[in-house]
Amino acid sequence: MELKKDDYKLIATDCDGTLLDSEGYLSRYNKRVLAALHNKGIKILFVTGRNDILVKDYTDELGIRPLIIGCNGATVADFYNGGGRKRIIALQKEELKALFDIFDEFSIESKAFTREACYTNSKLLLTSGMSLVVTKYKKKIKNNIPYHYIENMHKAEELTDVVKVVVIDNNIERLLKLRDKLNESISGIYAVKSNVNCLDIIKKGVSKADAVLAVAREHNISPEQIIAFGDNDNDISMLKAAGLGCAVANASENVRNNADVVIKSNDEDGVGKFLAELFEINDV
Repeated sequence: MELKKDDYKLIATDCDGTLLDSEGYLSRYNKRVLAALHNKGIKILFVTGRNDILVKDYTDELGIRPLIIGCNGATVADFYNGGGRKRIIALQKEELKALFDIFDEFSIESKAFTREACYTNSKLLLTSGMSLVVTKYKKKIKNNIPYHYIENMHKAEELTDVVKVVVIDNNIERLLKLRDKLNESISGIYAVKSNVNCLDIIKKGVSKADAVLAVAREHNISPEQIIAFGDNDNDISMLKAAGLGCAVANASENVRNNADVVIKSNDEDGVGKFLAELFEINDV
């Protein structure tokens, strides 16, 4: 049975490449639509591959205090209501060792994210951050995390709360070979593309879908009552789990093929315009 607009109770949206435009801004239009839906009683979730704190600037702009699902589902944070982090799923020491051994084999540098900081053996990653992944970003964010340089990534094996490891490589063929090698060799992890030149490695079983569904269950919301938006491979699980999975026009072909509907691009306020039409919001 096809659901009507009044049946949807939760909106889960990816940030980079989906809700945010190509310069890293949350448009006035998208903000107004999300705020209007919040005022109608619909739950809004920001779902990101970034550390959760790195999208708090955008939720601050909204003024509606949504939960943030970070690191592809490894964390769920409530920064506004005294809840702190409601979920933390970290990689284990033996999994980190196996990861860094394979990175050594590929002669590739990486960065490891804990809840509060980033550790990297790359001076380029240390200083460049998001610009290596999303080169057009102009927005400077206030809520950030400290970056620490460590000469040998194996030292990060002693950290007990690594929620994500990231590799950035413009050699896409090598990146995909690395992804496949990691997924074949280390049973406890999952490597997935989060951008054209970026791999995210998280605990196996962790996904955006799993985290979104967990939040939905807490609020007695069924999967069929969820609308999800995304643009990259790490969003596919969420799109397929939702009652309505939407890919922006700039999404990868793989994502578009796994979505129920393809909407306008992130630079055309695709998320906001789709929701405004669906929910008949005219005063934005």
